[in-house]
Amino acid sequence: MFKQIRDMLDNAQRLAEAETAAANPIVSNDPKINFEELVKLSEIKNSRFKIAGDAQQFEIICKPDYFIVLLWAVFIFYVPVRSIIEQSFDSTNLIVMFVLLGVMLFYYKYANTTYIIIVDSHQKLMLLKSNDPVGRILRPEIVIEFRDFTDFSVKRIFTKMKGTTRQYCKVYIHSKNDKLALIYLPDEQLNVVDHKLFIANLKSILKHHI
Repeated sequence: MFKQIRDMLDNAQRLAEAETAAANPIVSNDPKINFEELVKLSEIKNSRFKIAGDAQQFEIICKPDYFIVLLWAVFIFYVPVRSIIEQSFDSTNLIVMFVLLGVMLFYYKYANTTYIIIVDSHQKLMLLKSNDPVGRILRPEIVIEFRDFTDFSVKRIFTKMKGTTRQYCKVYIHSKNDKLALIYLPDEQLNVVDHKLFIANLKSILKHHI
């Protein structure tokens, strides 16, 4: 009887340890190895991001969604172009075009964005640049010093892109001054990037250069 209870407790402990290990991946304390692990994650099919540079200074480049830009272009230029073709272009068409252009600029300045993430270990800072073609012009760069970094968090989201519902892990970065949506990692049955490994390796790089 006591042996069975002890075996049950041992099994429960092993399960708890396995769950803890899965929740907190063991990663190297060597920033170079952390960088190499991030590169491996970027090479997963349809990861939606790539990495350029080396362990001391590199960029995490998210894939921008050009479909939205094309959609805005259609909205803005459809009316005036059609009017010119039909030889009925007037001031009303021009006003409509500029109003839609203004709405687009407002959207790209304040809507959610993905980032080109520059990790500079020499200067010990992370630089975030909007990855949207228009947002890159309108949004100021965001600078997060390594010493101000506190943690990452994750939220699973569902979004529609190009008519298809997709699931992502939305990774947030926390600093002393702010909380920002950093990157969207695919989290579908046939398309998964391990967000825990991504976070653990990037966190190790930031923490070991403070």
